[in-house]
Amino acid sequence: EFLCAAVALLLEQNYCIFDGIVRRQTTGFATGASAGASLAHIFLYELTRETFAAFDDNVRLLKCYIDDGLLVWRGPLDRLEDLFAALDSLTPGMRVTHEVSLFTAVFLDCRFFKGPIWTAHRRLDVCLYSKPVNGYLYKTFDSAAPLSQYKGVVLGELIRYIKRSSCPLAYMALSRLFYLRLRDRGYPPRFLREAFGSAPSWFARPRLLSHATQQPDSGRLRALVMPYSRELERTNLARV
Repeated sequence: EFLCAAVALLLEQNYCIFDGIVRRQTTGFATGASAGASLAHIFLYELTRETFAAFDDNVRLLKCYIDDGLLVWRGPLDRLEDLFAALDSLTPGMRVTHEVSLFTAVFLDCRFFKGPIWTAHRRLDVCLYSKPVNGYLYKTFDSAAPLSQYKGVVLGELIRYIKRSSCPLAYMALSRLFYLRLRDRGYPPRFLREAFGSAPSWFARPRLLSHATQQPDSGRLRALVMPYSRELERTNLARV
């Protein structure tokens, strides 16, 4: 009962100021709500599960993340269109945009396709997928952030590129583009050489894909909030 009451509060009591007037949101919930992703998962699952169950004989694989999905279908295309039509009729305003292909599929930031690995081992190749509207607006190097944060961005992206690239040449091309984009954002060549040099090799991909980090559970949640500025860091007050 408490969870239902909390969800109702979250969905029904959203207020914002628009054009100088306090308004209550009556459709959906506030963007950025901490429970937003979980509620969206629950809602879409409950809304679509009976429809997908009716086509269970044709669905070989179904993976969903909020409003993004990957479907492997076995059966006639006209029955697949029947599935999409049934999904579009579930609720007013809902429309499923989709692409059908025998050779490639996009899910989240991955594009799966039948390439050299498929030819040799019957496993799908994978490469990074970026939306055409992606502006690659990384934090500029003159922002008030510690150098460790910039290095973390570089390492995190390079590791993501390795995981999303089944071909080493594709990873090399991605990392080259990434370097040029960071230079456009003001990242110095020396810093980038050091950051790129500390990244793992593409040949560490199997380990990265299978690696699972386990953090010790102390049973308590601790939060440390500290204001930061680069000027304050240069004073070395922490060493006094």
